[in-house]
Amino acid sequence: MKYTELLSIPIRVLGVYIFYSAFLAVIRHYFALGQVAATNPDAYKTYAVTAILEVSIMVITAFLLVKLPLTISKLLSPAKTESTLSASITFEQLQSVALCILGMYILTKTIPEFILNAAWIIHHFSQPEAYPGALTELIINELVTVVEILLGLFLCIKSDGIGILINRIRKAGIAAPSN
Repeated sequence: MKYTELLSIPIRVLGVYIFYSAFLAVIRHYFALGQVAATNPDAYKTYAVTAILEVSIMVITAFLLVKLPLTISKLLSPAKTESTLSASITFEQLQSVALCILGMYILTKTIPEFILNAAWIIHHFSQPEAYPGALTELIINELVTVVEILLGLFLCIKSDGIGILINRIRKAGIAAPSN
């Protein structure tokens, strides 16, 4: 089994999970849209567009992860590990795959959140200010989301380097045996 084939299995599973999350998001937005329409008809269009955009990105991401897992795993895997693997996968390869999957999970969770935060910031400028600290909180939430996206990208792209760093930190406290 090739390294890219091993990575494609959890990528496809992640895609199925995102389909499930998108289904739950549709249900959540359906009920929330009913409440927004009853209480604030002006905000209905903004919320509807945001909800459609969030669910669309989740569905497109899930579709790509389910339909093209080998292509995605080739893009994410290191160039030098194209050899076939034996039944005993090395710890470094397994660690790299796990870090890459964690990065993809973080990205799929934070990109819709980034869009939602941006929509709330835009909505805040179009409405009278509810309380003075609202814009500050929204900007802080958006900055935290940007940091999460950068962390997810870094985990996806540099998973081998992080694995090497983790192993160096683990071995730093271990002294060489004396003879």
